[in-house]
Amino acid sequence: MEALLRHRSKEIVAIGTCNSNPREGMIPFCLEEAGRSEDACRDLLTMVRPSVVFICAAFTWTDGCEREPEKAQLVNCTAVVNLAQCAKVINSKVVFYSTDYVFPGSDGDDTPGGGYSESCPCRPLQTYGETKYRAEQKLLTVHPQALILRTSTVFGPEEQGKNFVYQLVSNVTSGKDMALTNVKCTPTYNRDLAAMTLKLIENGCSGIYHVIGDEAMAKMEFATRVARCLGIDTSKLRVTSDNDGGSRCKRPKDAILSSEKRKKDLPNFTCKNVEEAITDWLEHSAGKSLMS
Repeated sequence: MEALLRHRSKEIVAIGTCNSNPREGMIPFCLEEAGRSEDACRDLLTMVRPSVVFICAAFTWTDGCEREPEKAQLVNCTAVVNLAQCAKVINSKVVFYSTDYVFPGSDGDDTPGGGYSESCPCRPLQTYGETKYRAEQKLLTVHPQALILRTSTVFGPEEQGKNFVYQLVSNVTSGKDMALTNVKCTPTYNRDLAAMTLKLIENGCSGIYHVIGDEAMAKMEFATRVARCLGIDTSKLRVTSDNDGGSRCKRPKDAILSSEKRKKDLPNFTCKNVEEAITDWLEHSAGKSLMS
């Protein structure tokens, strides 16, 4: 959401919402409550009357979703459907961010050559992916013109500093070992994600798109390239064979997404590579400091 707010043109008025981390200028809004009551969604959208509703927030803690499946369903699916139904009434477009976790990866089902396309069958391995997949299906039923963007390994400046790059810097600079897998990922710079989102909306696109970075690599390679770009020690990085990282839920292995559909519809857009993204981040600093 922060990247979207920064990337929009100055002519566009954007209003954000917040829940557990109050922010000046943002409207308090709880997705869990929105899942319990459609009235909460109706009240918000009637007051704001947006032309586009971006559903960026989710219950993304995968282990937490296993422990609290009811909350995962409320936040990741029911609230999305309730918002979409209310948005449809006032003719607002809906943009919903989904995940590569709707696919199993190579765990019993080899990843297709070139990666999963938008039309590949989904088979989530855990509650988080299952609730996001249910939301996708129901969303297109109640709001057929919705835009669903599956993405993966999003990094970049943010206020809370929770994404992988922040975790990497925090661990390495404090002298902690960081175990990483050789499972492949597609790092997606959040400013590129925001730019692609807005361009797809401008082009009147709807349906499902895979919106990810242009490079696929092992998680270990991603971490090493970031560390070298920042000039920090890589000796604390080590490879582990535990592909689930000690998690209580199964994670997709090598669930690489194909972005050919997005590239066809946005032929002039090229995502930044890892080094270009980190350089851009440092040159245009925002959110929580990366090297604090």
